[in-house]
Amino acid sequence: MVGDSVSDWQELSALYERADALALGERAAWFDTLRGEQHRLLPQLERMFDARTSMASDGFMSALPRIGTAETALPSNWGVDSQIGSYRLLRHVGSGGMAEVWLAERCDGAFERRVAIKLLFNHPTHDQRDTFAERFRRERDILASLNHLNIATLHDAGVTDTGQPWLALEYIEGAPITAWCDQRRLTIAERVRLFLQILVAVEHAHANLVLHRDLKPSNILVDESGRVCLLDFGIAKLLESPTSAPEATELTHRAGRPLTLRYASPEQIGGSALTTRSDVYSLGVVLHELLTGASPYDVSPGSERALADAIGQAEARPPSRRSFTEAVARLRQVSVDGLRKALRPDLDAIVLCALRKEPEARYPSVLALHEDLGRWLRHEAVLATAPSVVYRFRKFVRRHRKAVVVGGFVTTALIAATVVTALQSNRAQDESRRAAAAKAFLLDTLWQSDPSQSQGGAVKASELLDAGLDRANRTLVDQPRLRAEVLRGIATIDQNLGRYVEAETILRQAAGLFDSLALPRELAATRLELAGNALQMGDTAAASSYLDLVHRQWDRLGADDGALAAKDHEVRGWLFQAKGELPAAKIEMEASWQQAKRVFGENDSRTADALRGLAWIEQEMRNYDGARQHIALAASAISLSRNATATERIGVEIEEARIEYSAGDLRRAQVRIASALPRCAAALGPSNENCFFLVVVRVLLALQIGSANDARVDLPLLLETASDDRSPRRQFEATTIAARVLAANGGLQAHGDLVYRLRAVAARPAAPGPIENDRARAMLTLAEVELRAGQYVDAGRALQPLLEGDAPHFVEIAFRARARMLQGLLLQKAGLHGEALAMLITAEADFGTAFGPEHTDTKICQLYGLPSAVALGRSESAYRQGVTNLAWLVERLPDDAPLLSKTRRWLKELKSGPAGSSSAIDAGFF
Repeated sequence: MVGDSVSDWQELSALYERADALALGERAAWFDTLRGEQHRLLPQLERMFDARTSMASDGFMSALPRIGTAETALPSNWGVDSQIGSYRLLRHVGSGGMAEVWLAERCDGAFERRVAIKLLFNHPTHDQRDTFAERFRRERDILASLNHLNIATLHDAGVTDTGQPWLALEYIEGAPITAWCDQRRLTIAERVRLFLQILVAVEHAHANLVLHRDLKPSNILVDESGRVCLLDFGIAKLLESPTSAPEATELTHRAGRPLTLRYASPEQIGGSALTTRSDVYSLGVVLHELLTGASPYDVSPGSERALADAIGQAEARPPSRRSFTEAVARLRQVSVDGLRKALRPDLDAIVLCALRKEPEARYPSVLALHEDLGRWLRHEAVLATAPSVVYRFRKFVRRHRKAVVVGGFVTTALIAATVVTALQSNRAQDESRRAAAAKAFLLDTLWQSDPSQSQGGAVKASELLDAGLDRANRTLVDQPRLRAEVLRGIATIDQNLGRYVEAETILRQAAGLFDSLALPRELAATRLELAGNALQMGDTAAASSYLDLVHRQWDRLGADDGALAAKDHEVRGWLFQAKGELPAAKIEMEASWQQAKRVFGENDSRTADALRGLAWIEQEMRNYDGARQHIALAASAISLSRNATATERIGVEIEEARIEYSAGDLRRAQVRIASALPRCAAALGPSNENCFFLVVVRVLLALQIGSANDARVDLPLLLETASDDRSPRRQFEATTIAARVLAANGGLQAHGDLVYRLRAVAARPAAPGPIENDRARAMLTLAEVELRAGQYVDAGRALQPLLEGDAPHFVEIAFRARARMLQGLLLQKAGLHGEALAMLITAEADFGTAFGPEHTDTKICQLYGLPSAVALGRSESAYRQGVTNLAWLVERLPDDAPLLSKTRRWLKELKSGPAGSSSAIDAGFF
C-alpha cells in the first residue's frame, strides 16, 4: 500500500491515468523504466493492473470494443433463458441509466453459481456508447482490484455476440439497508452496528484509492444472514489531487452528471474536486436516513433545484429534531420521546459532523467516522462533540455505572484499596484515619481537577488517574505513607486498564517511599506487585529481579507472613509459567493456594484467586479435568465470599470460558463467553483487562470455526489496542489477532503497521535455547497472513525457523505443530499434494502430543489433509475420514460454525463421484 494519505494517492492517481492511456507494449516499457528507478509506488500500480492481466489469461475481456455506430446499433432482445457467455438468464432484476441487471446461473456444467449479470445498454448514439463503455470498463477494473467480504465480487466478464459488454457479479439476495432494518424493526444501536459493516467496505475501497461516489441505500444491500454488501462501482474513480481539474470531466459532461442527488455531497453538486470526505458526506446522509427514516433536508419531493440548493447552502437539521411519527419510532422499538433521547446529543453530533458543508470540517476519513460510532456504542464520549464538563462526566459515569461513586470506579477502587490496606494493619486506628484522609483527598481530586483541559475532550479513567497522581504528588508531600498507599491504589487501576508502563513508574515511586519510611512489609508487597506488572509486560528478567529483592529482605519481615507468602508463591508461579516451566509453576500455585486457605479461609476471594491461577496452569498442562475442578472450587469460594469484587466474580467466569476453549469444546466456550462478556463490560468497562481477554478468546474462537466475518465485530477494539504502546503485552496480543482477522477478511493491506510490528518481533535476535514465545507467535501470524495473500515464498520463509530443530516441551511442540500445519497448507495450495499430506500428518501427530489426539485442533488439522488425500487418489478413505471428523466436530463446535457447513458441502461434492473430486481438491478447508 501507499504510505501517505494525500501526496502518494495524488501521485499514484496520476501514474494510473498515464498508464491507462498507454498501449500494452508501451505500458510494459514504462513499467520497466519505473522498476529501474525503483519507484516506491510501482508495486501498488502494478497490482491495480494485475486484474487486466488476469482477465486476459483467464478468458476475460481485455478491452471493451466499440458497440457500433448510430446507423448499426442493434436492439436488445435479451429475455429469460437467453445465454450470455456461460450464463443463462433467469429473471430481470432491474435497470439503471447505464445497464440492465439480470439474475443468471452458470450453465456450462463447470460448477453451480448464481450471479447478477450487468449488461451495458446498447445506446443509440455514438457518444453515449463510448462514454458508458468507458465507465463499464472502469467498473470492471475497480471491482477486480477490490477483494472484500462486504463488496460484491466480480466473477466473470465478457462481450456478447452483439457487441454488448457484460459483467458477472456476486448475486446478493437482500434488501437495501434502510428497508432491511425497518423490516426487522432494528433498534438504533443495532442499526449503527450494521452500518459499521459498510464503513469497513468503504475503508477498504479508499485504502485501494477508489472513491465510490454513489453511496446510497439501493447500493448497500443486506442479505438474510445480516451481511452488508456494497454494490455498483459504475461511477467510482481513483482519488485525485485537490488541485487537479474539476471532477466534471468530459466523460461526465457527455453522459450527464453521474450521481444520485439526494446522497451527493456539496462538492459533487458544485463540480469541485472529490476526496474521501465526499464519500463520508454520502455516508452521513445514509446514516441520517437509517436513524430517522428521512432525508437531512426538508425539501418537497421532486424539486431537484431546491434539494441541490439545500445541500449546497442549508444546514442539515439534527436527527433528533426531526418530526417523528409513532410509526417511525415503533420501527426502532421506541417511543417518539425515546427516539429523540437515543439520538441526542451524540448521534446528532456524529451525523452533523459527517454532513458539514466544508470537506475539511467533516471527519477526515471513513475510519474516523467508524471510530466515533464505536465510541457511541461503547458509551464513550464521541469526538464529534465539543462537550461540557457535565457531559463528559456523565459519559464516564454511564460507562462504569455499576462501580461509580461520585467520580466513577476510579474513586471507588482507590478508596477500596486504601481501606483494604488499613484493615490489614495492626495499627487500625491510625490506618483508619489515613483511609479517611485518602477518601477526602480522592473526592477532592475528582471535583477540583479540570477535565475540560483534557486534549481528547472526554473524561476517561486514564485522565482521572493522571489527575489523581498529579494531585497526590503535589499535596501529600508531607504525608509520605498516605501518598505511597494512594499511589499503589492508582497503579492497581492502571493495571486493570492495561496501562502497565504507567503502573510500573507509580509502583517504583511507592516502593521508594516505603523504603525511605523503613516499612519492609509494604515494600515487599509493592515489589511483588512490580514483579507481577513486569510479567504482564513480558519482562521476565525484571520480574526475577524484583522477586530476588523481596527474598533478600525476607528476614526483615519478622514473623511468618502468610498473606505475603501466598502472594510470593503466586507471582513465582506466574514467572515459571511465562518461562514455560509449567511443572514448577504448578508447585508454586499449589503452595499459594495452601497458604491462602490457611490465612484467609476456604471461602475468601484471595483463596479463589489462588485457585484461578492453579486452574490456569492445569489447563496449560492439558489437564483439563483438573482445571475444571479447581475453577469449580474457585467459583464456590467466590459465591460464599463476603469480600469478592466484581472483577473477581467475572474473573471466574472468564477462566471457565478459557478452559473450555483450551480443551477444544468450542460449543461450551461460546456459550460461556456470550454470558460473561456483557456482564464484564457492564460491571468493569470494556477497557478492563479481564474483558479484553474475553474478547480475545471470542475472536480466536470465531477464527477457528471459520467465522472470520463474526470476528470483525471486535476489530475496532483490537486495532485501538494494537496502537497503544502503554501495555506491550496487550499491544502484541491485539496486533497478532487483528492481523489474522484482517487477513481472513481481505483488509490487511490498509493496516501495514500491524505487519511491520510483527516483522520487528519475528526479526529479534535468537537467544540460546527454546524459541521465545512472542517470536514464535509473530512468525506463525506472518506465515498465515502471507499464505492467505498467496505469497507462498514469504510464508515459507516465515515458517522456517519454527520447522528447524527439536521441540523439548509441549509449548514448543504446539508452535511446531501449527508451523507444520501451515507448511502443509502452503504445499497444498502449490499443488504438491504428496508433500502436503505428509507434512499435515506430521503436524497432526504434533497436535496430538501437545493437546491430545481427541482435541479439536488435532481433528481440524486432520480435516485439512483430506483434499490432498483426494488428489492422491484416496477419495474413499478421505470420505470416510471426513464423515468421522464431522460427527466428532458436531459435538464440539457451535451449530452455526461455517466449518461444519463447509465440511458437509465438501463431503457432498466428494460423494457425487469423479466430477466432484476436482472441486473437492480445490475447495480445501482453510
